[in-house]
Amino acid sequence: MSLSTLAADEVRRVEKKHPEFALKRKAPGKDEEAAKAQNALEALTEYIPAEIITLYIAASSVMGPLKATFSSVTELSVYWFFVALTPIVFFLIYVAKRRHEQLPPLPSFGEWPIWRLMASTFAFAIWAQAVPTSPYLQGTAEGGAIAAFGALLVSTFLKLFDQALGYEKS
Repeated sequence: MSLSTLAADEVRRVEKKHPEFALKRKAPGKDEEAAKAQNALEALTEYIPAEIITLYIAASSVMGPLKATFSSVTELSVYWFFVALTPIVFFLIYVAKRRHEQLPPLPSFGEWPIWRLMASTFAFAIWAQAVPTSPYLQGTAEGGAIAAFGALLVSTFLKLFDQALGYEKS
């Protein structure tokens, strides 16, 4: 799922909690049960930050020229740059979506989407290991299998924690 969708879900969750901020608009004509239905793949991929993974794969694919141009760039530094970038991008998207929905742009401290910031960052950190050029499991079939299994396992547990914390997909 993209960070944009995850941030939109968080805004809708805040609107439910604080109806005074909700816009007076009609809900789309979708059947509520159909909107809540998720298939297994969606549950596994809910926290994968698609925007960051896309940028990371693009950066990984040009690693040779990056290293030739910037001697300090390594697979490890690129990986950790994108790990750090994930919560920043999520928060910027979240603030923009709040502004678009006419909510106060910055949430009160108690309403910061800490769980979703952490979950999307952790999901990226794990899922990025499944990329063939990952800095920790580079180049081995066993490493790729371990990373893929770990990504599925982490995604499952993130979804379970999400449900245990009372988040619901809107």
